[in-house]
Amino acid sequence: MFATVGKWVQECERCSFAKLPSVRATAPIGHLLASRPLEVVAMDFTLLEKATDGKENVLVLTDVFTKFTVAVPTRDQKAVTVAKVLTKEWFQKFGIPMRLHSDQGRNFEGEVIKELCILYGVKKSRTTAYHPQGNAQCERFNRTMHNRLSTLTDQKKKRWPEYLQKLVYVYNVTPHSSTGFSPYALLFGQEPRLPVDFLLGIGLEEGGLPTTEWVQVHRERLLQAHQLANQNLQQAAHERKRRLDKKVRGKSLQLSQRVLLRDHGMGRRKIHDAWKSEIFVVVEIPDQDGGPYVIKPENGGAPFRVNRAEIKEHLTPVQQAPRASIRLPEFQFQRRESSSDDTDESSSEDEVTGNGVRWANSSSGRRRVTNFPRQRPQRQGAGTHSNLHHLPRGPSASVQSVVVSENFMLSLVDRLLKRTE
Repeated sequence: MFATVGKWVQECERCSFAKLPSVRATAPIGHLLASRPLEVVAMDFTLLEKATDGKENVLVLTDVFTKFTVAVPTRDQKAVTVAKVLTKEWFQKFGIPMRLHSDQGRNFEGEVIKELCILYGVKKSRTTAYHPQGNAQCERFNRTMHNRLSTLTDQKKKRWPEYLQKLVYVYNVTPHSSTGFSPYALLFGQEPRLPVDFLLGIGLEEGGLPTTEWVQVHRERLLQAHQLANQNLQQAAHERKRRLDKKVRGKSLQLSQRVLLRDHGMGRRKIHDAWKSEIFVVVEIPDQDGGPYVIKPENGGAPFRVNRAEIKEHLTPVQQAPRASIRLPEFQFQRRESSSDDTDESSSEDEVTGNGVRWANSSSGRRRVTNFPRQRPQRQGAGTHSNLHHLPRGPSASVQSVVVSENFMLSLVDRLLKRTE
């Protein structure tokens, strides 16, 4: 019975569109990795408090392999602003990347960015909708930046753009836990000279190598650093996947399976359906390493990528059986008109057997007459109220005292009537 009721609730069509699951489904984690500098550059916007110069946005650009990051304060998040910052702060300083990666914001997916990518020969990729984990490198730097800027005093927080570049420089010259090298060293091939080096007396080696030999040594060291950093990235990604895949919830979906898509409505939609009423079909599933699903509308439409947490299995609605109509038995009563002759005849022909059963003989036949005795209560004082006038009495008062009180009241009423006469 319990399993039947549970299955009925799970397959309820109205509940499947309106309710969210108690445990959110998750898929095995995937990774955005690169094997060399400028292979993938990720970008993202973050919003801070408005500074004294009117800037409140920060465009973050980070190289996925080296973790080298550039953060530029801006007044808005328009696509034109993104194109200008990319050209001036990255393309002209560090080179043109092979691919740009971002979320699905209009400022990153507009015609301006598309034309920029065509002009410079850059590929463009994006995350799935409502899944910021797909751009984890930028999101992780944003958290670091927020934590560091939050330690400023209230007066300095109003001028946070002045301290942003110092924060970014410290981040770039600090060894990263995933690669084991600083982003600066992996991008430029040498460690930066810091102010602390002068205090410790650390400088350039005397008697430097010739130019040709130095270039060869520098190249070998850089290639060795890139290989070691790549190994460290792969190992860190494997360890991260092993740890996070333990939290995977929900079963995997199959090809051609019908699914529902999450409805992220804007505004006040407290009682709105959590899932779209349109049915979708899975057309591509990820491999064992994780990744998004590809679905398309069942009634026809373009396929698109979506994260596992944004879809759920659509169970076939329960076909409710028609209710059987209950017919009450029909009783037909035949009225028998009796005459005085029949009554006299039946009464005269009544017969009582030895066991006390009374039989009535009539022209229609012999029938048994059952007389039900009238039931009367057998208790003493039945039919009389114990306290007719609801006089006050204690819990130990007897019926006799109540009767005396009633007689006293009756006599008192008689006296009052006589006086009025």
